[in-house]
Amino acid sequence: MIQLNSFKTMKLSPKSNLLRIAGILVFFSACQDGPASKDQKTQQDSVRTDTAVTVQAEKQEPVMVDRRYNDVSRFLAALPQEEGSPLKELESKPEWISYKKSFESSWNKLDSGRLKRMREFAAQEFAAINAEERTVFYPFSGPDFLNVYTFFPSGKEYYMLGLEPAGSLPPVYAGMSGDSLNVLFSSLNKSLYAILNYSFFRTISMAEDLKTTQLHGTLPIIMLFLSRTGNTVLNVEEVTINSEGLVIPKSEAARSDSTAGKVRGTRVHFKNGKSGEACSVTYFSADIVDQSLKNIPGFTKFTDRLENVVTYLKSASYLMHKTYFSGIRTAILNKSDYILQDDSGVPLRFLADSTTWDLTFYGNYIKPIPLFANWYQQDLLEAYKDKASNKVKPLDFGIGYNFKSGSNLLLARKIK
Repeated sequence: MIQLNSFKTMKLSPKSNLLRIAGILVFFSACQDGPASKDQKTQQDSVRTDTAVTVQAEKQEPVMVDRRYNDVSRFLAALPQEEGSPLKELESKPEWISYKKSFESSWNKLDSGRLKRMREFAAQEFAAINAEERTVFYPFSGPDFLNVYTFFPSGKEYYMLGLEPAGSLPPVYAGMSGDSLNVLFSSLNKSLYAILNYSFFRTISMAEDLKTTQLHGTLPIIMLFLSRTGNTVLNVEEVTINSEGLVIPKSEAARSDSTAGKVRGTRVHFKNGKSGEACSVTYFSADIVDQSLKNIPGFTKFTDRLENVVTYLKSASYLMHKTYFSGIRTAILNKSDYILQDDSGVPLRFLADSTTWDLTFYGNYIKPIPLFANWYQQDLLEAYKDKASNKVKPLDFGIGYNFKSGSNLLLARKIK
């Protein structure tokens, strides 16, 4: 059992990077929305995602800072603990040493290769987008905070969406045996293999990889990526969407209305490592096929409230090519100032109006992989053949399903 010291709870203004002492740390324990071992349920020192912190982006209130979330995030990311962390002693464990060596080898290869080229590409092609404070919307994301942040590192609020549950953090603070740590690290390596090597998560694999006792849901992966991209985790809270489309703490849902609570979400507050600003990434677990949207009317109002939006779509299973995903497709078209996507996103025909959208193509379009052969787009192929328009630019990194030979991106800018 790791003995916890007395830490301090601080506030960080959303418009400032100064940390201010506000009080004594609030205890938290593991989330209750997924599988948990007996030890997890009995520990009182592990991490909860339904803390008393009730920050709403709409109100721009100060963020209560609980350093233990950042400690756990760095632990998962195979990064050394900061001064004063009781998790420091875990760094001498053979399980940690082995995991750190393995993960850093994979990460350094990725960071010096594909991620480096992506950062350079974003600096050149998306400078105007990233010069403004943005809301970044990433439907069908799974836990892929890595790619969206690499392209758009100056977002104020990130909203991600998938079928996978948000889950909980492993009870590192409560103490984990060597066997449990080995299982945790093995699960992390397995779940991260595709995203680190191919740029996307495999939906079928996630259904298995992110539903273990030691690694449950998208939250651990999102936090790992936050730390590995140089950010500081401030706090975590469970949220939902009420009938008016407002993101509210889950604890307030029962006092709100009957539809609140139907969309489960987790919001991670973090300090942006580049700007020093307090930002947030909110992951919602929800089925957004048209029929399901009827049961969560607040979600449509939520998307209606979004402003200054850049939408990112990658490896989206071509869902918005289907008639029964028209609701989310329409929301994206209506609310986005920019859309960055591969060919699995919004079909080109919905972006073809040159009085509404200015299009720039990158890379090379061949055809979908065999699994999605039915969603071939002849009009997209013709657009890539139009070299004279200067609308087709090179792409020097692999991304999406055709990451080896047919990587493509489309940037759509709404003409105002």
